[in-house]
Amino acid sequence: MSQFFFRIVNLSLCFMGLFFWSSCSDDSSNEVNRPPVFEDQSFLIPENSADGTVVGVLTANDPENDVLSFTIESGDTNNAFSLNATTGQLTVQSSSELDFEITPLFSLVVEVTDGVNISTADVEISLSDLNENSSPMINDQSLRIDENVVNGTVVGTIVAQDNEQSQLTFSIASGNTNDAFALEEASGELSVKTTAAIDFETTPSFTLGIEVSDGNLAASAMVTVNLNDIEPETFTTEAQIIDGLNSSYALWKSFIEYTYLFDAVYSNTINSPSSDWDDVFNHGIVSSNTKVKRLWDDAYRLIFILNNVISSADQVLNGDQRDQIQGQALLIRSHLYFMLAEWFENVPLETSITSTSKPLSTQKSDLLIQIIQDLTNAAATLPDDWTGDEIDNVNKSAANALLARVYNRNEQFTEAFNRSEALIASSEYPLNADGNTFEASDLEVIWGFDKTGDAPFTSVYTKGNHVPLVRSTESYLLSARFGLLSGPVETARNRINSLRTRNGDSELGAGATFNELDQALIDLWLSELDFEGNNFFTLRQFGLAESELSVDNFRLILPIPQSVIDLNENLSQNPGY
Repeated sequence: MSQFFFRIVNLSLCFMGLFFWSSCSDDSSNEVNRPPVFEDQSFLIPENSADGTVVGVLTANDPENDVLSFTIESGDTNNAFSLNATTGQLTVQSSSELDFEITPLFSLVVEVTDGVNISTADVEISLSDLNENSSPMINDQSLRIDENVVNGTVVGTIVAQDNEQSQLTFSIASGNTNDAFALEEASGELSVKTTAAIDFETTPSFTLGIEVSDGNLAASAMVTVNLNDIEPETFTTEAQIIDGLNSSYALWKSFIEYTYLFDAVYSNTINSPSSDWDDVFNHGIVSSNTKVKRLWDDAYRLIFILNNVISSADQVLNGDQRDQIQGQALLIRSHLYFMLAEWFENVPLETSITSTSKPLSTQKSDLLIQIIQDLTNAAATLPDDWTGDEIDNVNKSAANALLARVYNRNEQFTEAFNRSEALIASSEYPLNADGNTFEASDLEVIWGFDKTGDAPFTSVYTKGNHVPLVRSTESYLLSARFGLLSGPVETARNRINSLRTRNGDSELGAGATFNELDQALIDLWLSELDFEGNNFFTLRQFGLAESELSVDNFRLILPIPQSVIDLNENLSQNPGY
């Protein structure tokens, strides 16, 4: 087997299997030092550009990540340009040599070396005639930063020129996944906006579409931001663990809102919010769909943080503090895995802080067993309520409510019924008078949070300012379903009627048939929990998705993102995609 696939270090495999290949040092004398990869490049600048003007940055990559050194070998007539040997930045050295009428094109031959090997590329620098009223000039560029850097870290400055020396305005037009970067519109300075998005394991590189305008004309280019892989470290202090848990809550809330939006579009509960959602609304998703990729990436990015919290708590904390922190992390992680299992069916089960192998997918039935085990542990360790700064954290009832939901999906209807009836009997979460509008003060909400302000979600979410994850209405629905499947039917009718009368509808009498009760339950499930991430799964569990949505059977689950398949040969694509 070739060295390309395996590099042996101390008899252990060193790679990140779910998301990427990781470079590992190798002291073997048989290691081949491969030459740098250096492709031909071209740039455009105005004639007579001032000395020091940045032409662009030459990009090259070394397979072993060795330090590279650049030199101009030929073509630099009268030393018109200067090349920084370390950074590859090319600048104007002699403005007087940049005359469109004399030399409209410079053809440089540039060498790059890793200290052992040398690679050569042709670099063309075209001059534009200042006599022409033209659009700004911007070339494709490449930048590099470490993963996990803090918000505000400067990535670099986008290089652009204008013939008329007009003030330029910069903007990001595309590719800014999870709002990772901010771009200063006047200077072109690119900086990190969302630290959590700067993660090599999920997004090793970003390709940003950058637009620059002189107020009249505009131009665009692609700017690639490559991330350096930094080995994650376990939390070693109580403060780090608590910070990790708190940041998990913020990411989880954003994930919940996104899944609610995704479900509403895919189930056609709402119209496509914008054209980039059309493939979701029309059920034309392919494995390269960016909305699906975000669903997968956001979940696993958070799972690895939670794994760190869970494992580090064992080493640093003890007693109730350890158990309760782990209980919260287990609950959040269980919800993430449950959503992955619902959308993708079989997915890799990761329980360490990084993926140390290329894991196989875990069968959904086994995932649900793990989820139930973790939620059971959470329910046993979490308090009934929190106080102080932790008052909004998940509690025992939230764990039990999620357990009931998972039991139902796993067709363990008795267990779902028992958990649901216990929540109803507690009287802590009485039904709202209005079952479709929520605020933080509503007792029906077992656990929820105020909207995060995400624009696409906020623009279509009409249920108030509070976003429920679980609420007592679902307990009534789950209890009614058990009554219909296992009896007594009277239990089902009573729970259905509680919801119908709350909504101002007439009760179903004792003579209601099974079919009437079943249809009433389905109608309630769809109407009561609309825009709460359940509609598509509800249609699917009652066998209605294909007919109601005119969707092919294989689209009852989503494709695994192709980028994940490409990096892990142990994963196979879901059928039909």
